Formats: sequence, C-alpha cells, structure tokens
Amino acid sequence: MDNKQEYSFKSSLVARIKNFSMTPNENNALMPLFEAITNSLQAISEKYKKDWIERGNVDIFVYLNEEKKYPIDIEISDNGIGFNTANFDSFLTFDSLYKQNIGGKGIGRFSWLKAFDSVHVRSIFCEDGKRFKREFDFVLDDTPIKNHIINEEKSNFSEGTTVYLKGMKSIYRSRFPLQTNSVLRKVLVHFLPILVAGSPSINIISDEESSDIKTIFEENRYNITEDNIEIGENESIHLKNLFLNKKCLDGRQDGHTFFFSANNRIVDKHSLNNQLGLSKACEYEDKEVYYIGILTGTILDESVFGERNSFDLSDETKNKILKSAIAHIKNGYLSEYINKIIEEKSEKLKKVLDKNPRYKYLVKDTVEYAKNKLSLSAQKDEDIIKELAVYDHRENVSTEKEVQKILNKGYSEEEFEESFSKTINRINEQNKSNLHEYVAKRKVILDIISNRLKYEDNENNKNFKEAAIHKIICPMNALSGHLEISNQNLWIINDKLSFYKFWASDKEIKKYIEDSESKSRPDLALFNGCLSFGKRNDPVVIIEFKRPGRDDYTIADNPIQQVYDYIDEFRGKRVKQDNGEHINIPDDTPFFCYVICDVTPSLEKILKRENMYTALIGQGGYFGYNSEYKAFIEIIDFRSMIEDAKERNRFFFKELGIDDD
Repeated sequence: MDNKQEYSFKSSLVARIKNFSMTPNENNALMPLFEAITNSLQAISEKYKKDWIERGNVDIFVYLNEEKKYPIDIEISDNGIGFNTANFDSFLTFDSLYKQNIGGKGIGRFSWLKAFDSVHVRSIFCEDGKRFKREFDFVLDDTPIKNHIINEEKSNFSEGTTVYLKGMKSIYRSRFPLQTNSVLRKVLVHFLPILVAGSPSINIISDEESSDIKTIFEENRYNITEDNIEIGENESIHLKNLFLNKKCLDGRQDGHTFFFSANNRIVDKHSLNNQLGLSKACEYEDKEVYYIGILTGTILDESVFGERNSFDLSDETKNKILKSAIAHIKNGYLSEYINKIIEEKSEKLKKVLDKNPRYKYLVKDTVEYAKNKLSLSAQKDEDIIKELAVYDHRENVSTEKEVQKILNKGYSEEEFEESFSKTINRINEQNKSNLHEYVAKRKVILDIISNRLKYEDNENNKNFKEAAIHKIICPMNALSGHLEISNQNLWIINDKLSFYKFWASDKEIKKYIEDSESKSRPDLALFNGCLSFGKRNDPVVIIEFKRPGRDDYTIADNPIQQVYDYIDEFRGKRVKQDNGEHINIPDDTPFFCYVICDVTPSLEKILKRENMYTALIGQGGYFGYNSEYKAFIEIIDFRSMIEDAKERNRFFFKELGIDDD
C-alpha cells in the first residue's frame, strides 16, 4: 500500500485578519482608503496603459452619520479595468503574486475588514468581447465572498469598479479625519510619488464640494528636481525634491519632511525640522512652502513589510540613507535657506561667546563653527551653550589624556617636543578663555554696583540703601561655611579679602562669638585670613557700608565709633565655626577696618575729630590708625572703591578686549 500523499495548507481569513498588524491610529485608520485608491489607480493603469493619466478618474465619497459627527461608510469608484476573471481570482488568493511586478503584496484588502464591518463590490468589465457586471459582499468569515452575482451587462454603464466600505469600526472611526480637507491632505501626502510622476484625477466628494487632489497638487507644488544619492557600494537612493504649499499639509504634524516610498506609495516619513534648523515654512516665490523629499529605490521596494507601514531595514542602513540624503539637500536643494540659517546662527554665536567667553578658545571662525560644529537645530542661546559645553568637555578630556601620555613617556623624543608644544598651547587657550569669563563677570559686577550709586527714586532724589551694595559684595545674613567662595565679591574692596577662611555677614555677633550676648550685626567681619604680618596673629577685618549720599552723621551715631564697639566685642574672645573648630582673637590682634560710604560734610567733621583725616594716596577717602584699638581704618568713597577695583583689573580688561568704560 502506497502511503505517500500530498496536502495543501488550510487557511482561515478570520485568523489572518486578526493577525493583520494595523494598530489603531490616524495613519492606519486611513489605510483601507489608501489601499482602495491604489487598487483603483492600478486598474486604471492596466486599462488605459500610457493614456492612464489623461483618461483615468477616481471618485471618493466619505459618508458621515446623521449628526455628521463621525464617518461610517466610504465609497471609492474608478473607471479602470474592473474585476475580470484574473483580477477576481487574485482577490480570492491569499498573498496573491498577481501584482508583484508593480509592488503588490496581495494583502491590502485585509485592511478593509480590519477597519470595517463589511465591503460591497460592484464592477463592470469586458472579457471575451462581452461586458459583464460582478457584484458581491466581502465579509469577515472563512467563506468571505457572499451574495456573488455575475451577469452579462446590457446597459450603457461605463466600465470600472465601486468599492463600498461599510460600517467603520469605532476604534478606527475615532481616529479618522472628520473634515474633508483633512482627508484630502492625507491622501495627497500618501500619494506624493504618484502625483509627482503624473496621476489621474482623484476626487474627494462631499455634500458641499468636489476637490481634485491632482489639480490641487499641481497648483501648489514648486521646483521639482531629482537626484541620485550614493549610500554604499553599488547602492543608491533616488530623491525627488519639491516645495509644497504649507496649506496642503497638516500644520500640527507635517513640516519639512523626507517620505520613504516603496512601489510609488508612502510607507514612512522622517521630520527634518530639527536636523535642518528650519522650524518654520520657507518662502519660495512669495509662497510659504515646506520642503518635501521623496526617497525611492530598490532597497526600499524590496524591504517594505506586507502591511506597508514599515521597512525591514536595520537602524544602521536607515541612518545611512538619512545622513546621506540630509547632507545632499543641505549642500544642494536647500543650500540657500541653510546658509541663511548658518549666518544667523553665526551672529547669535558671537553674542553667546561675548556673554560666555570661556568657550571662545573653541571658535576660530564663527561661520565655520556654526556650519560644521553646531547642529542646525540649535536655535536658542541655551541650545548653543549646551553644545559648546559638550565640545569644551571633550577638549578638556583630550587635553588630560595628552598630559597623561606625556607624563607616562608615551611619546618618542622626536614626538615629544611637538606634542608638548601643542598641549601647552591648548592649555593656555583654555586658561585664557576661563580667565576671560572670570574677568568679564567682574566687569559686570562693577557695572551693577556703579548703577546702585545712582538714585533709586529719581523723582524724590532718593538713594539706594547700603544693603543694595552690601549684598552684591557679599550675601547678607550668612556665614562663610554655608556658601561657596564664588558667592562673594570681596575682591572689589581688596583682592586678599577673598581668601579669608571665615566671615560673617550681617549676623548677630552672639551667633559666632563665644561668650557674647551682643545682638549687634557688623556688615562684615572676617577672621583667619592672609593680611597678617605673620601667621600667629592674623588681623580681623571689619567692613561697614553706609547709604550712598548720607549726610546726617553725629558724634553719637557715626561709623568710626561703630567700628570701635565691634572691636570691643571681638577682642580676647573666640570665633566658633560650624565644624567645631575655633579661631582665637588675642588681645594684641590688629584690626583692619573699612568704612565704605560717600564722604559727606557731616562725616568729614567726625573724621577730623577722630583723627582719621589723612588722605588715601591715589584714592578718594581717608585713613587713620588708633593705637589703643590697634586698628587701621580706611574710609573709602564708593566711586573710588569701584575705580580702584577697575584699575586692578584694567590690564586684564585690555588684554582680553573688554571695554571698561
């Protein structure tokens, strides 16, 4: 007995539709319509051959519910070849290869039953010299063709097919565009490759009007060009470039875009806004337009998935295609617009570097840097600074590696001299840029203090209070242990003050002096610093600020007596620090005291009385020494303090090109 037998695979349409990948979203809600239009265009092409553009026609009707709140049915009619025997047999075949030579996958009609309850097809066609009419229902069942009728057609109805998609399912219905114009734009974008090459009329018809997508496209597309782009050995991509009027696109989702096409149908898209820096529409012949690039090629035709919603391409391959195509349009089709962006970015980069000079060493030429280093998407100052910071970090890492290589004798004697020279030059450039930023910030701080010497209230000739200046030089109500050194600007008074280890600003004396009950609050008191004549007995520094323009000093209320009172509270005691350590203030501790103020007539009287009236050399102000208190006191005019600080920094201002006027 011969047991050898042959079997065919069994198939289930219900299971196949269930497994058909079509996630509910706006694009997939439109897929059944796209597939029906594609079938119509193919039927027209098959019938009319080279005359298909002139003679073909597709009509689309979207029917809404009675309240016109959502779509329920869609009808697509064409004047193509119709459902003849060959086409009907292909329709009945899973994964039909009948249209494979034009990219057909044989599964597009599955999307109809994925999104709709049923489909009704009516078709008139010619075969064997006779005209026939075929009608049937297509439903989700393992015997899906219902009510099939075919008869010889005696009427004068023209040949063609009408596909009636009935009962859109709610999960797709809620994502289908309600407005006719929205449907029109989506269809136009999806069929861009065909429209660019030349297409029959595709009409979207509503109760109010009829719109021909072909005509709309031709009236709103400009400057179509074509290029071949090499993406690898013996592999290229074809790119069609055009400008499309912005009104033809969905402003919420579309912009400058690459469309990936397979077999003349859009499959995927990639927004170019960020990579080109073109965040808005371009101007072309007084029209607002978006750039559209259509990518086609064998590699895309052969890798498209059956559902036509993605490609079987590696990320590496897709990125290679994108990188090559973007470089091509930047230097070609869009070069005029890109160069304008680069010029604008160059000007913005100059301003950013003026405000952030630490990065200047990175940029030799702002135009070249904007073109070759900064991404075109870097639109804001913050974006540019972020990218500069990344390059700065990389430069620092590279320098550190070079230094380590030199230290580890990683170079031959012949290589050493060149590497050493380059590394030192790079370090000098980096240090100079850091110094530039540091000095520029000093200049800004001095400008701000100068501004505080003007009237706060011009109408009433009212000056700022001393706190307005105090808090710029040093934060108020603070101890040094709670702040970074960069938070204070004591260098304005004397550069050496910045290196005092402990200071108190506008804090009650009892908060930091042991065995003190005083609630007095010296503006600034500094301990354990570097103004001493020896390490054993560091001087204490006291700084008092007085309101600009003040002229009401009395014997009972004057800054000299105020300083003496503070000295009495400090001498012979100990400063308590947050870390538990102490700073002793022996009886023989010298005190350096600064009174920062405007020297007005009432203050001059006090200074003469207190024997503090010796003019400061080269500055506006006075000084004196009280041997009983071991106190050297300087009375410094506000403007003199600022000018002296500028003078100490003037060399850097000049060397780094900073205007100190």
